[in-house]
Amino acid sequence: MGLSNVPRFGSYSFETWADHWRDALLWDPLASFTVVLALSTVALWLATRKLWKGAEAQAILQYRAYVGIDRIDVTKIPMESEEPVSAWKFEFWWTNSGSTPARNLSIISGHYLHDKVMTKDHRYDKQNTIIRNFNLRPNGEAAGTIVIPTKLLTAYGPRMKLYVYTSVEYDDIYSRTRRRRTEFCAEVLFSEDCYHRSCVVNMPLYGPYNGADEDCLFKPREKLLGSR
Repeated sequence: MGLSNVPRFGSYSFETWADHWRDALLWDPLASFTVVLALSTVALWLATRKLWKGAEAQAILQYRAYVGIDRIDVTKIPMESEEPVSAWKFEFWWTNSGSTPARNLSIISGHYLHDKVMTKDHRYDKQNTIIRNFNLRPNGEAAGTIVIPTKLLTAYGPRMKLYVYTSVEYDDIYSRTRRRRTEFCAEVLFSEDCYHRSCVVNMPLYGPYNGADEDCLFKPREKLLGSR
């Protein structure tokens, strides 16, 4: 038997290949079943993979760490005294309200003190306290603290503008998730002369410095000290 009618590799065109599979699918039930089975297997694998990814994402949202501001304690120094207030202490208490630990957590706290309003392009001043790289269990607390001498507060007189801020960065226990970040900033308004024991403070949130993750003004590990 001759081989002249057998298409060679170089002449095996797409049309020849398509005709071959068309005839096979029309006249060979086994070939048709094999193709349908293969397509069904691929579709099932894609659906299972999508379902697994959705379940994993849901589990991360449900069980990941969530670190946010729980409260702010403001203390006059010295405490329980009739003497004029020599300094003001601000403690920003962060709480992990999630179900898993927050890893490699860092807290930065500081203040902006000037006779002008803090603008959006301002980066945090150098008067900062930084706590680095520790783990925070579920329902655990950690505080960022700043102490501001009253003498500094009165240096600008009635034009004084004081803003306090703190931020936290941390990792989930899930290896493929990005580093998390939460920011907090408030203006400090004194009811009277901040030397007076009867003075109280009001702290409304200030500007774009409040947010979590994608809503933060700064990105995780971004340099915060100095100007832009």
